[in-house]
Amino acid sequence: MTPFSRFWGVWGVHGGSPGGHGGSWDFHGGSWGGHGISMEGHGVVMEFPWRVMDGPWRVMGWSWGDHEVILKFKGKPGALIPVLEECQIIVGYLPVELQDYIGGRLNIPGSTIYGVVTFYSFFSMVPKGRNVIKVCLGTACYVRGTKQIMEKITSEFGISVGETTEDRRFSLEAVRCLGACGLAPVVVVNEDTHGGIKSNAMSEILSHYE
Repeated sequence: MTPFSRFWGVWGVHGGSPGGHGGSWDFHGGSWGGHGISMEGHGVVMEFPWRVMDGPWRVMGWSWGDHEVILKFKGKPGALIPVLEECQIIVGYLPVELQDYIGGRLNIPGSTIYGVVTFYSFFSMVPKGRNVIKVCLGTACYVRGTKQIMEKITSEFGISVGETTEDRRFSLEAVRCLGACGLAPVVVVNEDTHGGIKSNAMSEILSHYE
């Protein structure tokens, strides 16, 4: 059960009603504050995770109904993959809360969605940077210096493989082959392929990506 369904269930049972930018549970003396939700009167206090609504839900234009992305594909064969793709484009990643929402709207088990998200490498459950650096560690690239390139990026930006800089500028990924062995060593930044590069050239190359 997601935080939203728990919240909705308790709210409905206790006769809550929203209003304007806040809400109240008059009958049971509850209150909706700016940083969380609390319910009092029966010894129940529940802090609502605003970070969830302030993250994907704010960007997705959260409502209790279907988002336009859901409406676009709902009921169509193979709807899950394109819905996940578009949601990731909007939000930047696919946290479990968002997966639960998608599953509920498409009537697909959360375990199925989780399996799809973790199977395909282009889906991510953690926020990615504005620029994704992919360093090829295939044999041809590795023997020509991508190990040194990886070390250069790691030391300069303070991130390891699978991590993102604090300012969300870069995410670093290691891949086994980029299909450009003739250009080895190869680093791809977003859609740009950089071949035949040296580790000391990475700073200059990455300076063009903000």
